[in-house]
Amino acid sequence: MKRDNTLNLRTTLKRGLVFLALIVLAYVAVSLYDAKVEVVREVDRQLELAALALPSMLAPDFHDRATSAYAISKEEELRNRRVFGDYVSRIGFAWVYTLIEDGGRFFFSAPTVTEEEAAERARWYYYPYPEAPVEFQKAYESEKPVWVTYTDRWGTYRSIAYPMRSEEGRKYLACADMDIGFMWHSIFRRGLTSLAVSAFFVLMSLPFLLAYRRYSNALAEKVVELEEKGSDLEGRLADKSERLDEAMERIADLSVTDSLTGLYDRSHGMAVLDRMCDSGGWLFLLDLDDFNRINDVLGYRGGDEVLARIGETIRDTLREGELAARRGGDEFLFLVPPMSESDASDRAEDLRKSLVALGHRYGWPISVSMGTARITRGVSPRLLLNEAESKIDGGRGSRS
Repeated sequence: MKRDNTLNLRTTLKRGLVFLALIVLAYVAVSLYDAKVEVVREVDRQLELAALALPSMLAPDFHDRATSAYAISKEEELRNRRVFGDYVSRIGFAWVYTLIEDGGRFFFSAPTVTEEEAAERARWYYYPYPEAPVEFQKAYESEKPVWVTYTDRWGTYRSIAYPMRSEEGRKYLACADMDIGFMWHSIFRRGLTSLAVSAFFVLMSLPFLLAYRRYSNALAEKVVELEEKGSDLEGRLADKSERLDEAMERIADLSVTDSLTGLYDRSHGMAVLDRMCDSGGWLFLLDLDDFNRINDVLGYRGGDEVLARIGETIRDTLREGELAARRGGDEFLFLVPPMSESDASDRAEDLRKSLVALGHRYGWPISVSMGTARITRGVSPRLLLNEAESKIDGGRGSRS
């Protein structure tokens, strides 16, 4: 009888272990899948934002002029390389570039170029791209963005091809590539975490499983005790999870913040402007006139201090629903909700006066030029920026 009980116990134990192993594997598999989906979704969002930002870095008529191998000067090509290269170094992508189509083939119109590639050939403008993924051709024909993952000898990359049109209606692709080798490390860490959590609960249950047949009454008491501990553990885990979410929100906010001014950076500002094109509002474009004078008087370190104070002043003036971002250098984007034209004019003037008053308070010669544009449905962010910039230039011309 004792032997039969022992065999029954072993059989029960084996079945229980197999069942636990299946649960652990299923939990880890689901966690890995969820992690991959989340990482790919975030990568695709960043790729889209990067592609949308590329046209604003080029001359407005660039792709209307890029019609042949010698249509763009070497000087303009080098300028585009520098701008794209600086952008890539800031956002940590592998490459960003635009493609034009000629005779059924794609050619680089404005690519990033590494030092090795620059040494290999003098010009990369209008250089053919025969290895372009077939999905790029589908994006060009359908005028719908596509994402594609590919692996080559340099690594694994996730790319986007975003169809766009120039001012005169010429089609081209804005593209960005991100090295996603890190993604597998993140997913692997997620899997290890899930495995550790599963192992923790398995180890917690093993003593009860081993004693199940022989100590059923004691097992029942232990289950009650475990439930109480589990409730307490769940509460603590929920509290830690909430604090982790708050920390992640702060980290996410810092990742789109300009470190010098404390305002949002250009990419986030453009993303918000793009969303506001569906809801409406106003765009104010601020430009500090002849900021080089401050750098000449105070030095570049002093100029940075001035920009930091300006960022602080702009943040202090923000109202509910408003957002400010540093566009670059001494230019700032200011986005406000829908309001009347007169209210928008008053709001812009209040902002300008606050910055001028800041200069008076510290003895800095601050002069601000401002252009405004009403955000309406169907008008692209690029056109809104062009409109605001033209008003800035017009205002300067009227004062000269």
